[in-house]
Amino acid sequence: MALLSGSTLESAAGAARVNRGTLRRWLTLPAFREALQQGQNEVLQTVTGRLVGAFSAALDVLTGDLQSSDARTRSRAAACILARFCDLLQFLSLEQRISALEAWQQNENTNRTS
Repeated sequence: MALLSGSTLESAAGAARVNRGTLRRWLTLPAFREALQQGQNEVLQTVTGRLVGAFSAALDVLTGDLQSSDARTRSRAAACILARFCDLLQFLSLEQRISALEAWQQNENTNRTS
């Protein structure tokens, strides 16, 4: 679990009550690395779920602030929502561009081997 939480090898080895060399050897074992990767994936899924929930709650707060009687509060909420939306659009654009480049690269590799 210590490796999953981002601990150093030394502190993870201490938590597992093994020496650092043993942990280094375990990290060379495919089964251990696979189990570690699976654990990391599970942690990522849990964190992602929590972030989605927090994002939804934060957006509810900002959306509510858009109805505030205070003009500065409304303005800050609108600016925050628009900025995050622009960030999202940039991310989606980059994701599409990367996917297109990967498809092009795969096509180039296929053409070279044919």
